[in-house]
Amino acid sequence: MTLGLGACSSWKTSGPPQTAVLITGGRVFGHPGADAVLITGNRIAAVGKAVDLRAQAQTFASHVDAAGAHILPGLHDAHTHLMDGGLASFELEISAQDKINDIVKKVSRYAAKHPEQDRILGRGWSYDIVPQGSFPSRRDLDQAAADKPVILESYDGHALWVNSRALELAKITPQTADPEGGKIAREANGVAQGVLLESAMELMQKALPPPDQKIRMAALDSALQQYLELGVTSVTDLSPLEDDSELKLFEELQKQGRLPLRVTACTVLGGNLNLYEKIRKQYQGPFLRLGPLKGFVDGVIESKTAYMLKPYQSGSERGGPRIPPDRLKELVAAAHARGFTVALHSIGDAAVRLALDAFAEAAKRHPGIQVRHRVEHAEVVDPNDLRRFKALGTAASLQPLHSGPDSGVWAKNLGAKRVSLSFPFKALLAKDAILAFGSDWPVASNNPYLGIAAAASSIPVEEAVKAYTHGPAYAIGRENELGKIEPGYLADIVVLWPEIHLEKRSTLGKARARAVIVDGRLSLRPN
Repeated sequence: MTLGLGACSSWKTSGPPQTAVLITGGRVFGHPGADAVLITGNRIAAVGKAVDLRAQAQTFASHVDAAGAHILPGLHDAHTHLMDGGLASFELEISAQDKINDIVKKVSRYAAKHPEQDRILGRGWSYDIVPQGSFPSRRDLDQAAADKPVILESYDGHALWVNSRALELAKITPQTADPEGGKIAREANGVAQGVLLESAMELMQKALPPPDQKIRMAALDSALQQYLELGVTSVTDLSPLEDDSELKLFEELQKQGRLPLRVTACTVLGGNLNLYEKIRKQYQGPFLRLGPLKGFVDGVIESKTAYMLKPYQSGSERGGPRIPPDRLKELVAAAHARGFTVALHSIGDAAVRLALDAFAEAAKRHPGIQVRHRVEHAEVVDPNDLRRFKALGTAASLQPLHSGPDSGVWAKNLGAKRVSLSFPFKALLAKDAILAFGSDWPVASNNPYLGIAAAASSIPVEEAVKAYTHGPAYAIGRENELGKIEPGYLADIVVLWPEIHLEKRSTLGKARARAVIVDGRLSLRPN
């Protein structure tokens, strides 16, 4: 809505006066000409000119001077992993630029520094540390620490590099079969090489007891605070849960007043739908709720486990579906029938098509049930499938920071032609698809301003901001109350620093929140 000088839009409230916040002197996103926002209780009451809103507010409890800065809807990370991101601060940090020798030295130093730990966990290694088409060996990690398990997750979270002791712990032998949807990298004699791909990672994960509750609570607390300081007021956590144990941790944080933003969690596609319905009924509050069921259609391009329509650049491989197509359609249809959104990890163009086919089949079987599904990642989309997102009402959940220039294994496996079609933000927008941007943290930075800058290289910056605000709200079915600065919407707002200009991409790398309002409360105050 465009507002002229002196104009304002307002939302009428009833009942006794409520606590108010007045933001003035800023540039209100989506409202050219407006410089102020009035909040009453936990809702946006009016948007317009400060002179009008001051009179309307009469008295107010808090005032925020935006000092000429952008006033944005609270940002929403549509795809993150809170526990993994929080736990990363307790683990060995590896850079994607580290070579094998660098990693071995880091593991060795970490082992010497932490003799009390019975295992060494870390994440961040890149597939580029070995020649294309191969994987690192357990023997390298044995050099650094042979007496305790070493388990290192790849930067994208789709592979584990482990030492011999870890393989023993997981009871992985030459006779251990590859699980459905996964692969154990092997030497010529059939012995496990030390890398577990996709669902094979679960063999290792099941052998390790989870961190204790104190550490998990601290990890979540740390992750949530990081997001708040960035001006992120909502997240969709796409680490699939099998039960409500992690939701109970969030619930405990909320009871302690330490849940500063809105969290939508997900469960596993193919799990117990009766249990999930009970959990959904229990967790449908304004700050904590159960959202989609997540499934994995394929893997990643780097390890050639992403499912492609045509073979990778070298060889005849084109990946394959982690879930057989007929089984996937049954799972999606069963979830759809119970009103559950399904979020499908689909990176390759064949995986994206299979996901859309499953959603279309579910809608055909249950025409009277409207459910909004999601495709996660969609790094490569066949041009013929672009229009299907809008037609099916499916959100395209993408991560702009994955889209940076890549000259390594990812690009080499795809080939130049498919690289040019990858991360189709502009093409999807042209077909009126809803974009919901996220970070995939800790795979990439959780800084949304870096994501906005990355996306703005191919789409208008205003569209990039919408994809970090209203798009994610659409994806969780809350687009009528979140993601916009409009009267009646929940008052989740971020005020940037004045030196940050959306129209100047170079300033976005330095962007940070000056003030954050969540549910009408000043959660992060200017200083």
